[in-house]
Amino acid sequence: MAVLGQSRGSSVFDGVVANTNMDALLRDIVGQSIVSQLNLTTPSLDVFGGFTETWSGRRFTSPLETQVSGSFSAAGEGDTIIGADKSEYTEYEVLAKYIYGQMALTGQVMNATRNNKGALRKAISVETDGLLRSFRHQLQRMFWGNGVGFLALADAGTDLTIVMDTAAATPIPTDTRHLLVGMKVAWGTTGELVNNGYGGYGYVSLVDSSTTFTVVKTAGDDPADADYVVMGDANVNSYNKEMMGMGGIEDATADLQAVLIASYPSWVPNILHANAGGGVGVDLTQDLMLRKVNQFVNVNGDQPDCILAHYNMQNEYIKTVSPDVRYMPQKMIGGHKTMAYAAGAGDIMFVWDRYAPYNKLYFLKKSSFRYGWWQKPGWITTGNAGGQILRFVPSGDQAVGIYGAYGNFYTRNRQHCGVLDEVNCTID
Repeated sequence: MAVLGQSRGSSVFDGVVANTNMDALLRDIVGQSIVSQLNLTTPSLDVFGGFTETWSGRRFTSPLETQVSGSFSAAGEGDTIIGADKSEYTEYEVLAKYIYGQMALTGQVMNATRNNKGALRKAISVETDGLLRSFRHQLQRMFWGNGVGFLALADAGTDLTIVMDTAAATPIPTDTRHLLVGMKVAWGTTGELVNNGYGGYGYVSLVDSSTTFTVVKTAGDDPADADYVVMGDANVNSYNKEMMGMGGIEDATADLQAVLIASYPSWVPNILHANAGGGVGVDLTQDLMLRKVNQFVNVNGDQPDCILAHYNMQNEYIKTVSPDVRYMPQKMIGGHKTMAYAAGAGDIMFVWDRYAPYNKLYFLKKSSFRYGWWQKPGWITTGNAGGQILRFVPSGDQAVGIYGAYGNFYTRNRQHCGVLDEVNCTID
């Protein structure tokens, strides 16, 4: 099937498969399927509202109470009642972040659909399956980040094989589970990466081990010790452009959502170090679990209703409870296994996620953490004549469809983020 390079875009494809039919298939069937699968197979979306909260404009603001009115008091008969001041507020601010994925149909694939009506759906299905995997992977990876976008910190390397710094500070990844073969990356110092710069750029050609990976360099310098790795190419990179995640919310030293800790000291998470801040992990115990729940209750007046942790942490938890009745096998939801911890005011549901940090458990109040969307995931047609999904790429024999979303992850109450860290976790 020939690809026509028509700038006005009234008909990208020539022949049996009309562009309107192609767009209808992508929009009405494939697009809805992607959103449905993202909701079902991405733990953070499943737990924190999915795509239900939508906004307009370029940013979202909401009031945050910083001082109560003081309007309640006790007094003796005939006493003057204590005067009340008005409550004081500041605003937290959530900015839109933009994430995209692309699928491409080559001329060869499109030509194969000319005489086989089922071939078109099969060809698109293969491409969109890959798009779904990448989109899901990046959403969940960003959920555990801090918006900065680091994929690795180089500790050493030979030629183009990068050895990751396994002692890098959270939330910089210390292993290669966030990397995919073919991922386009840029590297350099933070000074080089700012404003879409780079020290060098290329793509991941091999994930050698849990702590090493190899890149093919397109241009620039070889990766060096202390270089940061982000998604990027010659024109753009993701440094400081990603969605906020738990890695930023849990950072008790960092301001968040335009609210300054120095001005509002209560705008911090509550953290319990299992080893008193010594850094070395200790085994998970029921005592630590109960202390963390109690700490959360003491700060917030209510217990958490969700505990997030890495899949392997469930093994550590099971050791502490078997055969205790508080270990309650539950059910399979959206491909991630959940269990419950029986606390004083009711069960607290576990959610296990392979992208989570290994040595931490997150005790959360689910209603205080949400995704907000200016545009929910879908095909990007803005700027395309006729609102078409597929657009011709003049430099190659292919047409591409861009799938994207504008949104961010945020918290309404940072104290509803409770962290138990310095916990041993065996990684297989």
